[in-house]
Amino acid sequence: MIYTVGRTQIYLDGFEVCCRLGEPMQKKGKAEDYPGGSVWETFEEAQKYATEGFSVFGVVADWENDTIPSEKGKDWHDLQRDANLIMVCPKCGNPSRWIQSGIPRWTIACRSCKEIISIP
Repeated sequence: MIYTVGRTQIYLDGFEVCCRLGEPMQKKGKAEDYPGGSVWETFEEAQKYATEGFSVFGVVADWENDTIPSEKGKDWHDLQRDANLIMVCPKCGNPSRWIQSGIPRWTIACRSCKEIISIP
């Protein structure tokens, strides 16, 4: 697994729609007019770019085989194929169960670090 950074609200909305449709949410890879989504090898590297309003998400892809160094930045790579996204714990970066819970909108239960986090 590698990581990406996205606008929290947009990604959560996307996960909500995909869940309803029974389809995985995907990170777009390279296309004719697009170099591929920005990805980082580690959670800690991606976290540096997750400023206010942004969160880190997991990408089911391989750093060595599915990415190439970005021409736009030295700290990240460009994803070369579409790949499924997964929700990860915002504290430790491990895959976590995010539960739609009404208010707050999402509750994260992380088995790794034992955190329970609410996101409005």
